[in-house]
Amino acid sequence: MIAFLLGGALLAGTFAIAMLAMIGLVLRAAFWLVLLPFKILFGLLGLALVIPMILVSVGLLVLFAVLTPLLPLVLLALMVWGLVRLFERPARVRV
Repeated sequence: MIAFLLGGALLAGTFAIAMLAMIGLVLRAAFWLVLLPFKILFGLLGLALVIPMILVSVGLLVLFAVLTPLLPLVLLALMVWGLVRLFERPARVRV
């Protein structure tokens, strides 16, 4: 007799959990359908903001990759320019 009561309680509990799961599934599907347009809208907006940032980053990376090997030549030119300016100054008259 007690076994039948425990079995019935177990069966009723399983049924109750299954019903709650179905209600949760229906609510989740309804919320998903309501929020889907917003997810799509913000996804496209985010994509529209991310693509230009990626393009600018890649452009700067390519620019630095091209200009970095020229850095020793730029430093040499600056040193030569500084020496030329140093020797172009008139000598100070000492009294």
